Amino acid sequence: MRLVTTNFDRMFDECKVGLNSFKPPNLPDPACPGELNGIVYLHGKATPEYDGAEDDGFCTFQLGIRESLSIRWMGDFFFHEIIDRYFVVFVGYTADDPPVQYLLEALNKTAGRLEGVYAFQSGEAKYATTRWQHKGVEAILYDEANRHSALWETLEAWAERADDADGWIDRVVELARQGPEKLAPHQRGQVAHITGTVEGVRKFSEGENPPPATWLCVFDPFRRYEKPGHVGRFDDRGPYLDPFDLFGLDSDAVPEQT
Repeated sequence: MRLVTTNFDRMFDECKVGLNSFKPPNLPDPACPGELNGIVYLHGKATPEYDGAEDDGFCTFQLGIRESLSIRWMGDFFFHEIIDRYFVVFVGYTADDPPVQYLLEALNKTAGRLEGVYAFQSGEAKYATTRWQHKGVEAILYDEANRHSALWETLEAWAERADDADGWIDRVVELARQGPEKLAPHQRGQVAHITGTVEGVRKFSEGENPPPATWLCVFDPFRRYEKPGHVGRFDDRGPYLDPFDLFGLDSDAVPEQT
């Protein structure tokens, strides 16, 4: 469990009994394996009775986020260590939230372009991308319909994979046996993801019923972006097919229609 929150409430504690929690100035050292395991209440934590703050109180925007960013554990040390070692995903923040704004400004000034930092953002693609891009963060777009159900379902899918990585790989391999043409782009993306690991390649290629060889067309970007056309001889033209529709990944840039 590696969750950092700027909220004061104890709702994350109620999700699972026995989780570790950390509050400033007693924060875990991300450089020590296993120490960052639990919930980090970056701005402090309310008491169980919600009648005040535990230990050293709250750190709020009104008290000076700009000043707190200069503290080693929050700026130059703590977040740099996290970003250097882990992928970071902002959930439930906007690009203009003061803590996010000042934090990312401070990091960009010292670290240059950020790598491996993402943020869930609802709305139109252009709007969502531009909101975060100039801060060095890659937006993960989703549809906010049905009370942001796409966000919750995505987080749930991530949790299932994290809780049972081997089982998740087995299920993806089973899905791959149908062939890439029958799967959605994000499902082909999952297959491409697991074949980027030694364990994934082993499970993909072994067994009595391995996935079909047409997956080679998915793994080869030249085949995915091959020019669309009719299948068959010139004197007996078959159906018109676009290889990108059959083999494209959800992470691919969609080719322009010609």
